[in-house]
Amino acid sequence: MEREGCEDLETVLCMHQVEKAGKCHPRGMDLAGRISEGKAGRAEARELLAAVKEEVAAEAADKKAAKKKAAEQGALELDGSGSSQEKEAPVWSADRAIRELNMALEEEGHAPVAELIAGLTKVQQLEVANIHKADWNAGKVFCKGTDVQKLRGLHKHIEQNYSADEWQSAAFILGCSNIKLTLADLAGEVHQLMHG
Repeated sequence: MEREGCEDLETVLCMHQVEKAGKCHPRGMDLAGRISEGKAGRAEARELLAAVKEEVAAEAADKKAAKKKAAEQGALELDGSGSSQEKEAPVWSADRAIRELNMALEEEGHAPVAELIAGLTKVQQLEVANIHKADWNAGKVFCKGTDVQKLRGLHKHIEQNYSADEWQSAAFILGCSNIKLTLADLAGEVHQLMHG
């Protein structure tokens, strides 16, 4: 709403609930872009929210069933205080992956980008890259104008995103350069912004 991409409060609230559920990538980011472009609206936001609610309910049911099965198989261990603690593998998330990748890129002499992202599947790489799809789209739109429009657009982008991090700027640069949004290219551009 601040960027005047959507004025419908219900649409914005639906998208906020999708984000709050932790299911905004990549479907939510794609839909947000289409809403900003006027190619989607309230109906699509409602559909996505309904699908997300079903997924969350299914995941909760799966987790409950897994806990029950683990308890039945005696997979629970007692800690020193006598309470039971279930061992859980860390849950993968795009946000966590981008934070870890950012920490690795900040280090001087880090491994090549291809090595840093090699542990992620193609789907995970796409999900991480799509976190900044809106910035990439803004860069694509920005570069279609005349030189004067580009300068005005750049001023507006800086004004709206004065606290943009390297990832947002890198996505904007890739969009301006008409380079496909991949995690390898995005992380490579972040490296350039960090280390020159």
